[in-house]
Amino acid sequence: DLRRSNAGRHLAFASGPHVCIGMHLARLEAHVALATLLEGLPGLRLEQDSPPAVRGLVFRKPPAVDVLWDV
Repeated sequence: DLRRSNAGRHLAFASGPHVCIGMHLARLEAHVALATLLEGLPGLRLEQDSPPAVRGLVFRKPPAVDVLWDV
């Protein structure tokens, strides 16, 4: 149920002995997809000069990535 209150709480690839066997392939696919997207949008750039700080111990990600698109 996508409308449940805890729909955003998940461990996408799990950990330990139950780690997802396709984890590395999924990450590689995401990397290739993002690189392909950025090649197709040449005016897309980070809004700030330096990349945002990465936070978190388990899920290491920036709180947001703001971009500008010069059309």
